[in-house]
Amino acid sequence: MFSLAKISIFILSVTATSWESATAKAKDVIKDLSNQEKVTLVSGIGWGQPNIWSGSQSNLCVGNIAKVSKINGFEGLCLQDGPSGVRFQNNQTASSFGASINVASTWDRELMHAHGKAQGQEFRDKGVNIALAPMMNIGRVAAGGRNWEGYGEDPFLASVSAAEVVKGLQSTGVMANAKHFLGNEQEHFRDAPGGWSKIDERAIHEIYLPPFKACIEAGVVSVMCAYNRLLTEDGELNFACEHKRALDGLLKGELNFQGFVMSDWWSTHDHILAANNGLDMMMAGEATNPFADKNSDLAWSHNLLKAVENGLVAQSRLDDMATRVLAAWYKVGQDKGFPKTNFDSWNNDRTDDKKSDQLINVRSNHADIIRRVGADSIVLLKNTDNLLPLKVNNKIISVIGDNSRPPKENNPNQFPDRSGVDGHCAIGWGSGTTNFPYLVSPLEALTSKANGTHTKFQYYSSTEKDYATIKDSDTALVFVYANSGEGYTGMNSTVNGPFVQGDRNDLFLFDYGDDLVKKIAEINKNVVVIITAPGPVDMSAWINHPNVKSVLFALYPGQESGNSIYDVLSGRINPSGKLPFTIAKENDYCCKVQFEAPGHVEYAESHLVGYRWFDSNKIAPQFPFGHGLSYTSFEYSNLAVSFNENGSGKITLDLKNSGNRLGREVVQVYVGLPEVTKSAPLNLKAFEKVRLSEQETKKVEFTLSQQDLSFWNVKSKSWELAKGTYQIFVGSS
Repeated sequence: MFSLAKISIFILSVTATSWESATAKAKDVIKDLSNQEKVTLVSGIGWGQPNIWSGSQSNLCVGNIAKVSKINGFEGLCLQDGPSGVRFQNNQTASSFGASINVASTWDRELMHAHGKAQGQEFRDKGVNIALAPMMNIGRVAAGGRNWEGYGEDPFLASVSAAEVVKGLQSTGVMANAKHFLGNEQEHFRDAPGGWSKIDERAIHEIYLPPFKACIEAGVVSVMCAYNRLLTEDGELNFACEHKRALDGLLKGELNFQGFVMSDWWSTHDHILAANNGLDMMMAGEATNPFADKNSDLAWSHNLLKAVENGLVAQSRLDDMATRVLAAWYKVGQDKGFPKTNFDSWNNDRTDDKKSDQLINVRSNHADIIRRVGADSIVLLKNTDNLLPLKVNNKIISVIGDNSRPPKENNPNQFPDRSGVDGHCAIGWGSGTTNFPYLVSPLEALTSKANGTHTKFQYYSSTEKDYATIKDSDTALVFVYANSGEGYTGMNSTVNGPFVQGDRNDLFLFDYGDDLVKKIAEINKNVVVIITAPGPVDMSAWINHPNVKSVLFALYPGQESGNSIYDVLSGRINPSGKLPFTIAKENDYCCKVQFEAPGHVEYAESHLVGYRWFDSNKIAPQFPFGHGLSYTSFEYSNLAVSFNENGSGKITLDLKNSGNRLGREVVQVYVGLPEVTKSAPLNLKAFEKVRLSEQETKKVEFTLSQQDLSFWNVKSKSWELAKGTYQIFVGSS
């Protein structure tokens, strides 16, 4: 079994500078810069090759800030996509980490931090100044295309996950980037001029703002604003990167964010409005036309310089923008010994005098942490008759489904940005994905471990004409999947079937997976279903079939996917993952993707998102948020609750592993607020993952603050405690 101590020794952590010190240092430098040099600090120089912006300046990353010679040690900035690793790398040089949704599914702060730190090392060693991660838009719609890049449907779990990843990333001296602010919970119409996301103030403060607040408290130095237009209760309707209430009011005002705000790529439409309303850095350097001349009015840098000269943007605003960017650079210590960029996003084989050596391998021992996060994130949904872990006396195990096998010609990167699947599906598609250095499929992991045992694994594809021999197998493992990603590309959900453009069209399995499960369940009496998917899957077609004994939800484990799944199937790792979302029938969710033009997305459910919706409307899900079984059992006892008049208090309980093997349990604390608040019955406010040997008992303690018991009062525009009865719930889901 893996030891966290063994796999968390990545690099010596970089000591961060305080905001006060970093800002003072930046201001001292900024006062001696020309306006052109200040504009250079806040202006991307373009996307792709050839470089049309800066002559000889290399354009190696997805986002680039040019060198400013007057700033000692400032060679420019390289911005590169995450959150599943360093995008656009030679296939062998960087890791393909598991998805962020897997990180949340571990409910393990140490693993969250270790995941971020391992990623930070790879970004740093590749010379990436700013890692475009974490992404923590809430999983409001179950079919949201980029849900796998985030941390689920609950703001507290997302806050803890994102903050730990930020701390891990920035401990290596890499700048983290919290994205996408605000209201980008679906892909369809995300950048439509006529679309908008309409969100009320209570929902903003209780659901969508907390992950950003947590990241700011964790020290994040940059935030990315979103593509969509945002309609807030004060009536302001602007694109998120031009939204005064969102950027200056919420982010820099209420949350006191002292870093810089960058645009998502080409997401600004009015440069002057954006600058005046709080945007600090434009990416990728052009406006709506990626090939605009650098002196064009479409170009942010040209426009901004003229606007300052003409008084349309105040000199103090430009100084503030440049100060925020440079202060972030100083805060993480990049002015001392930061590696030069050593890759070329647009030419993976480039090895010239510009240090674009694609053969610099930065993977280190990160396969260990990827495999561990993968295994610890897998959720055991069902395990009738304790069918799992697989028994050593199994003579024949059938492995069914193309999702179990390796890709043909062993090339997991054959589809651009992973917008297609051939064999095992272990990550989604879009800018948040990576090139696999390799991909371990479940079939490979199972068969390689079978050597020297008495168990024989028999493989059947998803399209076999005759599955009759499967009835003789001791166990049938059925591997199925669903997929999603960013909206600029997509894939067919079945051969010649409906095209999926980012957001999933529905919550059913791809490639007739539901039919495959039902077919095998009619043949074999011991069926295990293993799912890789970006989010909830409607299992109503087969979940209650008596022969479907066990279900594993693996999400997207990354390059070590097969090994992680094997670890849980075999019992090498006792499953401890918990759902970061609710699994239910498709029509029972609060909200669906808005597929109809012009793309008006009204958050009518307000703060009742995810399980809050199900509880408030007394709808029973298939599997609740926080659910996850173990191969052992746990007992809760001696719950004690003590609170004072100001709303802070302490909760203690005893947790016992009453089974016969080591296990980890996630103790979850939910608060029920007084009815007058019109809150959901249950609201997650604390959790702890506890490791227990067999028959061991530990005391678990939680401290809740006044904030944990407060609600956002829309009339007073503040957090308040309510008069009435508060309820405290502690349990395993």
